[in-house]
Amino acid sequence: MEPQVWFERWCRTERDAATAILARMEKGEMRTYATDPRGELLDVSMEMMARHRSSIEQLDGIIAKIEAGSR
Repeated sequence: MEPQVWFERWCRTERDAATAILARMEKGEMRTYATDPRGELLDVSMEMMARHRSSIEQLDGIIAKIEAGSR
């Protein structure tokens, strides 16, 4: 398999996984927590949803470039 084909498949798989996780987080099925320096539990789900959205957008951009280059 050519490296470009492998990379495109990897990008699509990662995008699909991030999309599935984001959908579950938006429905409230998944939450993400962290602890602050004092050891208190914090809900950081909104920040993680933003990160997943950003990752999906970046992967979509990479996939679009690959598709444009293969035409």
